[in-house]
Order: sequence, then structure tokens, then C-alpha cells
Amino acid sequence: MHAEKTRKTRYAQRDCTPLEGKKRANPPTENLLDGEQEAKIIATRLGSPPKGYANWTLRLLARKVVELAIVDAVSCETVRRTLKKTG
Repeated sequence: MHAEKTRKTRYAQRDCTPLEGKKRANPPTENLLDGEQEAKIIATRLGSPPKGYANWTLRLLARKVVELAIVDAVSCETVRRTLKKTG
């Protein structure tokens, strides 16, 4: 509490406004996938994995999505973030 008050005092003395955690109007980069592509990735993940695999891995899913021509190219990290959104 004391540190917060001191910080606000310093900003007031310099005629600055503290950062208030406002969201950006535009994200720093565009989304790599649109809603339809995300839905197809999720649907693929919900299906059974290929023969010889017990579960989907992110790399396996990324390869399958490219193979199915849902996207031209996708990283396993993008697949991870897409799946994380759905909980």
C-alpha cells in the first residue's frame, strides 16, 4: 500500500499518468487463424488419433491440420493456444 501511494505521488510530481492496464485497441499481431479454422482444429482434436497413437500430440495435430488443408502452415504453439481458448 505504501509503495503504491509513493508511486502515485512520483507520477503526480512529474505530471505523468500511471499505466492503468488499458487494453490495446488493436492487438499487436493479427490472428493467424479465423474462427472456422479454429473450429476445424478443435473438431480434429476431438476425433480419434491416427492409428498407432493413443492420444493427439500438438505436433501430430499441427501436421494433420496441414495435411487436411485446413491451413497452409501452422506451428504446434498456435495449435496449443487455439485449444487452450476452449478450456
